[in-house]
Amino acid sequence: MVKGKWIYPNGTCFEGNFDNNQPKGQGKWKFENGNCVSGQYSQIKRADVDPENVIKLSWKTTCDITAAPV
Repeated sequence: MVKGKWIYPNGTCFEGNFDNNQPKGQGKWKFENGNCVSGQYSQIKRADVDPENVIKLSWKTTCDITAAPV
């Protein structure tokens, strides 16, 4: 998957770019209550761990949280 959406059972979702079936690059979290936050995921390959868990994800917010209208 290179672009798509992760959807959690509670309605929260991440929509954006993916690499290795994990988020990478620009994307947006949308929460169950309607709030949104944009940001960027980085993937860091680690050599010091088990080969199944070599990628560490890091999220950096690029804007303030946008609140849903009340």
